[in-house]
Amino acid sequence: MSQDVLTTETNRRQLQQIIAGLSDGVILLDPDQSILWANEAALAMHGVSQVSDLGANAEAYAKRFALRHNNNHGVPADSYPINRVARGETFSDVLVEVSSAADEERTWVHRVRSLVLTDSHGKPQLLVLIMDDVTDRVSAEQRFATAFRLSPVPILLCGAADQRVLDVNEAFLDTLGYPSEEVLGISIAQIDFIDDKNARIWLFAALEKSGSLDRIDVRVRRKDAGLIDCTVSADTVNIQDNPCYLLVLVDITERRRTELELVSAIEEAMKDASWFSRTLIEKLSRVKNVNSPKLPSVSFTDLTARERDVLGLICEGRADKEIAARLKLAPNTVRNHVAAVYLKLNVHSRSEAIVWAREWGLFSKEWRPKGQR
Repeated sequence: MSQDVLTTETNRRQLQQIIAGLSDGVILLDPDQSILWANEAALAMHGVSQVSDLGANAEAYAKRFALRHNNNHGVPADSYPINRVARGETFSDVLVEVSSAADEERTWVHRVRSLVLTDSHGKPQLLVLIMDDVTDRVSAEQRFATAFRLSPVPILLCGAADQRVLDVNEAFLDTLGYPSEEVLGISIAQIDFIDDKNARIWLFAALEKSGSLDRIDVRVRRKDAGLIDCTVSADTVNIQDNPCYLLVLVDITERRRTELELVSAIEEAMKDASWFSRTLIEKLSRVKNVNSPKLPSVSFTDLTARERDVLGLICEGRADKEIAARLKLAPNTVRNHVAAVYLKLNVHSRSEAIVWAREWGLFSKEWRPKGQR
């Protein structure tokens, strides 16, 4: 055996010893596309126990494992990472879903990169695939994306560094009246939907400092210049390792109008407050402190008449579209009422709202929405 061969074999053994215990999966291939070795992490990421189970070479690997993109489209065999590195390609951050051809129920999501190690003459000597199992992270991101899309309240996701909008849900577009092309990729300052510039500057400065905000009052401007009173809650999230801000808007226009009417009526009455009950004075105190991060405990009478109707139909198991039809309201208006109910009751789902109503003994079988009684 020549000295060159001995040196190569020694280097490979040393390389194998170095990477054997890594949490990243590593597969080594010969320039002739044969699979030489894989560490335990790579085997576990394919659900196999020995290197031979991966296949003798890149072609055999492609027959044993099915790869899909994250849009669920299949990856052509010649575009498999193992075939690309076999052609001498170098790449990074290729995301693929891997399943065994023998058991398609077992799947993993790999983020893959490649290395081509060359000799002193620049000739490929060893091909390396390095993979990270991101199955749990991708699954969490998919759940987040589903919740983001289906949320009845407006949500916006923007980059923390430049505040450019990365994504918005349908509720945001419906509420503010913007088409997606006038929002996505545009900075929040350019869209200028927060009515008070100073409030916007303060909001993001506070968010940068604390990382989160809870129910901050802002006035939001629709595309048609109409104004909406909202509370904004925000948090810092990492999307694909990039810090982003997630903003959730809750329309409190109707609640604010009701509160202002109540304040006005009570203050008028308090001009001669000798007969005024302590209960109403405390009620006024609560109303005047609506900006407090923690909302006071609520009763059924704290909901507006329309919110009570919406809660009653939620308790009947009605979806937003059905509620809109029953109450002759726009779907967006129903979403806003649902969000307001959640906020006032301090619940986060329909099931929690139903439990709250049952605990208070509300909505007997004879109950009907206002106007249908």
